[in-house]
Amino acid sequence: MSIVTKDTNFIVSPDNRIYEYLLFCDFVFKKKTIFFTKDLNKLDINNSTIFLDVKYLEKFNKYQFKNNNFEIYIFLWNSNIDYLNFENEINLIKKKFINLKIIFLSNFNIQKNKYLLLDDFPLSKSGYLKNIKGISYLKKIKYKYPLIFSIYNFIKYLPRSLNFLNERLVFVGLADNEDVYEALSYIINSPKSIFRSDEMKRYCQMILKEFKTQKSCFELRHLLKISDFNMHVDEIYYILNLIIRNLLINYLKNFKVFSFKNKSNDAFELLKTNLYKKIIHLDVGSLSGNSNNYPRSILLHRFYKKKSIRINFFDPNVTYDNKILKIQINKIISFFDKLYKFNDYDCNLYQLKHQLVELNNFLIKN
Repeated sequence: MSIVTKDTNFIVSPDNRIYEYLLFCDFVFKKKTIFFTKDLNKLDINNSTIFLDVKYLEKFNKYQFKNNNFEIYIFLWNSNIDYLNFENEINLIKKKFINLKIIFLSNFNIQKNKYLLLDDFPLSKSGYLKNIKGISYLKKIKYKYPLIFSIYNFIKYLPRSLNFLNERLVFVGLADNEDVYEALSYIINSPKSIFRSDEMKRYCQMILKEFKTQKSCFELRHLLKISDFNMHVDEIYYILNLIIRNLLINYLKNFKVFSFKNKSNDAFELLKTNLYKKIIHLDVGSLSGNSNNYPRSILLHRFYKKKSIRINFFDPNVTYDNKILKIQINKIISFFDKLYKFNDYDCNLYQLKHQLVELNNFLIKN
């Protein structure tokens, strides 16, 4: 599937999502010119394409448009939980605009025929984007001239940045004990918790209680314990990914060639940069769903095409339900049993890479 290229392409987005929309328009939707705006007056043009972020659905619904011949795309960054959270606003837009498309980052057996997958759109080998309007010069430079931004970021974080001029396996993202603790607490305490099942919240409370006494989040036994809780398929998937990331990163920290940068407000960049030629990025998929394409994978496609390792704990071509996920748990446990046998912590980068590639092949074949 592809989007018909139009001259007028608007993006209504919060600042923290600008880079992701740039990536999508550049490599997925093949747009040459895009306009960022929060002024809905500027959108009221027939035959335009609008990428509308969920944070602006209510504002969009309240505006009295003179035209309705728009092509509207809404990304649900957190897949089904976002759909539940914004379902009323989405349905109101559906009544006003016929050409509305919802895009998920998952391939679950829920909300059938109500959405598209990001994987439905082919990823281009190189970017299309030429003109970016409506954002600051600094954000434009960061995206259009990555080498300039990379050198600036490298100098700003000296001497720390020097470590990444050497051969290293790197993972950037939510994975360590602190991140997982915050993620579990958020599930229980956030306003979105009303859309979470009681079983999921009960599971999170159990893990948080254990964490206070053991000072660690997950062990392999927690993968099996998931079967004791009657959670929704997207909830099981999310919890499984938290466990996988936590177990994997905590073990890889033993290796001298491995570096981890957690989910923090630290602006030191390892993903949105093309400066570090010797590092290899680890990609374990999205927390939100089993889509092959998602923001991190597209970033790696842009800067690290041949310098990343994807571990497919979940097949992007499989439509998962609770039964299939439970079968997958046994494969994941076998993966970790094999990984834990590899304990040459002084190995070089390519020995570690080879081991992870072999383990990924085991997941794919079994």
